[in-house]
This record gives sequence, structure tokens and C-alpha cells, in this order.
Amino acid sequence: MTSKNWKWTEINWFQIEKNLLKQQQQIYNESKRGHLNQMHQFQRNLLQSVDAKLVAIRQATENTADMKFGIALSHTQKLALASNLNLNQESNLAKSLQPIKKIEKQAKHILIKLALEPQWEALFEKNSKRLGNSHYQLTQNLLSILDRQKPQKIFLIEFSNFSEMDHLKLLTKLEACQEIETQLYSWLNQGLLNETSPDLLWQFMQGKSSYFLRDLLVNIAFTGLEKFLENWYDLNCKSSKKIASCPKVVRYKTAFVITISNQNLF
Repeated sequence: MTSKNWKWTEINWFQIEKNLLKQQQQIYNESKRGHLNQMHQFQRNLLQSVDAKLVAIRQATENTADMKFGIALSHTQKLALASNLNLNQESNLAKSLQPIKKIEKQAKHILIKLALEPQWEALFEKNSKRLGNSHYQLTQNLLSILDRQKPQKIFLIEFSNFSEMDHLKLLTKLEACQEIETQLYSWLNQGLLNETSPDLLWQFMQGKSSYFLRDLLVNIAFTGLEKFLENWYDLNCKSSKKIASCPKVVRYKTAFVITISNQNLF
């Protein structure tokens, strides 16, 4: 891919996203089947894909505009950045162009997210699926776990300190291709994934559904929480009826909503 062969305004984004979705579906299918070697190869293919790189640059430039970074790139700059977008490599663009560096970093995050999402979408528990759900779908998920017939305790927990997570355990759990794990190991050691997300309550009230790589990693780290609570309930509460029903979980980015029903709560 070279910027000489493309014009940003003439890109067929429908076809680009269709091609990308096909690649992600391949990753999803192999992850669902437990075929790690095949899945890793499809992830590598996506990381080198023109379609994925173009989408990553477009999302990165849109995100930086939303965050009011004051960054505006020309179409030529966007194509040049997509052409040079590779993990563990510096862009050939001049280092003095710091705004471009910010977009490049964001685009690399998005590129990895595009490869990790379908792998873990196949593995997430039912109330953790579709992390990029619309505001309406998220609201429906939250309402579905509320039992209107029984008193409940509702816990809202946000994982705010990413640096406290055991990075090696996270990388082991990922089971992604080596290129992704190597890049994430570097970023984690440098503290480049510790930026906090915008206020989650504000985002929910505004109907915002975009999220970042760190949010996906937190959700991956806590995959298994629902199963853990089910096992805990079966062992400690089911027979004695201390709790009316198994605790339920819905996730939103780095926040977790847990509900527990109990007739004797109030």
C-alpha cells in the first residue's frame, strides 16, 4: 500500500469495512473452535491488512477530533500514516509532527483492538458480549438483570487503576498472536495504557458507546466473573436460600454492575 495509489476521498468505505468484517469473522470462528494457530494467522493477516489500517486511521482521526486535541490531518497525511502503520515500528513521518504521533499511537491501539475483539467476542459471557453496544442495547441489558419482584442490592464497580493489574497474567490469558502480545507488553511496561477513560456515567447518560483498547483489556481480564459468581452461589447460597437468585453482571467499558436479589435485604 502506498499513498500514491490512493485518494482518501475516493475510498469505498463500505467495501473496506465489509472486507474487515470478513477477516474478523475468520478470527471469531477459529477462536470459537479453539484453533489458536489458525486464529493467530488470521490476526496477523488483519494487522497487515490495508482495510484494517485505513479503518484504524479513520477512527483515530475521528477520536482525536472528538477529544478536542486540535488535530487536523490532510488526506495525504492520513494515507501516509496508514501506509506506515505497523506494530513495533516508528512511523517514517517526521518526529517533529507530534500531533501525528498522537494519532499514530491511537491508530495502533485501534488496530490491535480490531484483531482482539473478534477473538474474545467468541469467548465472552452472555452479559459481557458486544462491548460496543448501542446505548439502547446497553440499557436493555441493564434492565434485563433487574428482578422487579424482589428487593435487590445493586453494586456499581469501576476498575480505575490499570497499573495495578498483573500484566503477565493478562498477557497469558490473552492467547493472542505473538505480535499483539509483544506490543502490549511494551506498552504496559511503559504505562501507555494507564490513561483513564472519560466519566462513564456521563457517557452513559449521553448515549456514548465508543471505547478504548484498555477497556477491552479490562473486560478480558475479568472474563470468568459470571462463572465465578455462579459457582459461589451454588456452593454457598443455593441450598440455604440466603440469596434468592444468582448474582448477575453487566459490563460497560471498565465498569461492572452486579445485582443480588434477596427477600431479606430490607
